[in-house]
Amino acid sequence: MRTIILFIFLWACQSSIGLSQTVIQMKKDGGVSVIPCKVNGLPLSFVFDTGASEVSISMTEALFMFKNGYLSEDDIVGTQKFSDATGGISEGIVINLKEIEIAGFTLHNVSASIVKNADAPLLLGQSAISKLGTFQLDLAANTLTIIGLKNTKPVAASSSPKPNKSKSTTAKPQHAVARNNPISPIIGNSVTLGNLEIAEHDFDEPMTWDDAKEACSALGAGWRLPTKKELSELYKNKYEVGGFSAGYYWCSNVDDNGDAWVQYFGDGHQFSNDKNVAGGTVRAVRSSQIMNRKNNLTSPIIGNSITLGNLEIAEHDFDKQMTWQDAKTACAALGYGWRLPTDDELNELYKHKDAIGGFAAAYYWSSSEDSNGGAWFQAFTNGYQATSFKSYANYVRAVRAFK
Repeated sequence: MRTIILFIFLWACQSSIGLSQTVIQMKKDGGVSVIPCKVNGLPLSFVFDTGASEVSISMTEALFMFKNGYLSEDDIVGTQKFSDATGGISEGIVINLKEIEIAGFTLHNVSASIVKNADAPLLLGQSAISKLGTFQLDLAANTLTIIGLKNTKPVAASSSPKPNKSKSTTAKPQHAVARNNPISPIIGNSVTLGNLEIAEHDFDEPMTWDDAKEACSALGAGWRLPTKKELSELYKNKYEVGGFSAGYYWCSNVDDNGDAWVQYFGDGHQFSNDKNVAGGTVRAVRSSQIMNRKNNLTSPIIGNSITLGNLEIAEHDFDKQMTWQDAKTACAALGYGWRLPTDDELNELYKHKDAIGGFAAAYYWSSSEDSNGGAWFQAFTNGYQATSFKSYANYVRAVRAFK
């Protein structure tokens, strides 16, 4: 009988003389264990199956991956018959997975099969395991140790922009309060200074004034360049706010000659400069009016809402599951613009569910209807979307759009 080992959570890495070791702590789950991976960037969990010849995924995951750009027609190789985890023979569509990330390493161009069964388990077979090189299993300690992975390369720690900053370690005064927006690496843990909210980071590169205005606006929900007076306040509190360079920063004001004002954060000097000079550093801000609209403290459902692009998302689900019509009514009752997300918006919420937070491992309603009088919902366990009767009860997360 072949051994199926399931692994759940991978992080502890150790080093020995001449070899790099990655230790994966396993967790039993119903007699097997699960290993979390990223397939072309999509987080999935697989059974580690040394008896399976190839990686296999179910039709459910495959359709989701094709729909959301994790797979394309160019990845389809053909069809073949293979032995599944139960010993049966199944026919599958053979695809090429460009990348499978495991424990900080990436396996490239891994052969896999799409099983024509919506409920088939996800198996990490020999087409991936053979690329792992030398590894050791310790069933007593319930660990897997990978020693010297082959045909792999380390994954970069982060693909997020690296801001040009020299963060001050000075403690923030009470008037500079940290605020959390995990969706944008520029906004980051934003700071409030009086009635102004300030992005944590500068944009990566200096830019022209017009590009600076556009970049700030693209952050959504009222983000903009600071005025001349606001920029002066940022300079006065630059150590408390943190992350500023000793460069020239654009503000939104323009002089009589059509030039825009800048402030030098080396000595605080302000002067006007040609808008077309691509040398201005940019720090985005937004005013208290937008912040007050964003944080509706009268509603425990909206709470400390989060911005994703041009979409504002309530902090909490409603307290109970409800029918589709009740869900629409409940969202509208929150006030101006609040509603159910569309099926596409709901999918974006699923993609960023960990960053947004608070979602249940359950089904959520969208506002989108089908031609048969049903409505679309999405499973926040695996991202699967389908339609059902509107009389069914699902979870609800309200959104509204910024224009």
